[in-house]
Amino acid sequence: MLPEMAPRQHDAVDDATEPTSSSPEDEEAPPPPTSPSPEDEEAPPPPTSPSPEDEDAPPPPPPTAMSMSAASSVVHQGPGAARTRPTPPARPAMSLETPAPVVRDVPRTRVISFARLAWFASFGLGTAAILFAAFSSGERIAALESAVTGLAPDESTGTVSALAAITFWPALGLLALVTIVESIVVAVILRGRGGPRWALLPIVVVAHVGAILLADAFVVVNEAGMPLLGLFILQWVVMAAGTAVSLLPDAGDWFREKREARSAPSAVGSE
Repeated sequence: MLPEMAPRQHDAVDDATEPTSSSPEDEEAPPPPTSPSPEDEEAPPPPTSPSPEDEDAPPPPPPTAMSMSAASSVVHQGPGAARTRPTPPARPAMSLETPAPVVRDVPRTRVISFARLAWFASFGLGTAAILFAAFSSGERIAALESAVTGLAPDESTGTVSALAAITFWPALGLLALVTIVESIVVAVILRGRGGPRWALLPIVVVAHVGAILLADAFVVVNEAGMPLLGLFILQWVVMAAGTAVSLLPDAGDWFREKREARSAPSAVGSE
């Protein structure tokens, strides 16, 4: 029995050591996919250090208006629906071919310069006279009360004081109003408008003279107020001189040139 068992053991060892051949289906079958663990999903990617080439590279340019307008050209009107807006036309390039009109500067003539100086001097004299009369109103009203008492001795003191104040301040205010109106008209004239000269003439001749007569009666009152009267008269003389000079033919030529310069402005760079 022993000789027969030995070959069988030898055959079993050979079968165990012989390599097993795999089939084609076993070679082509991919390995089964492995699902990542929660630790692998939550783990952030490892930081990458920038290379020298990335550090030297310039930063990306900021978004331009064209790119922003192109990005905003799509309007969503609901889930799954979109409409494209038409792209606006490009802005035209800046050019000097059509420059803005510029009014040609016309220098003042001697006549206009003299009239301007006379008007400014008149305003200065009138302002000084009005301020002097306002600051010395107590003395002026007292003198006016004395004059009213001489005309109506039977009136009470309160009535006389009220009457003096009622006549003093309106007379002074009228003179100030005339001065303000004259300054407004003169400002328009000095901008190259010749028409208001003819409106200034009756203001100076009629309104200003009437205001001086009222101031003589209710502001100057007596000899103590004669310096005020002198300032009022000097203001009117200087104003009348400036107005008369502005009506000369030389002044008319300046106003005409100003009008032509406004109607036909020159262009910068047109030459």
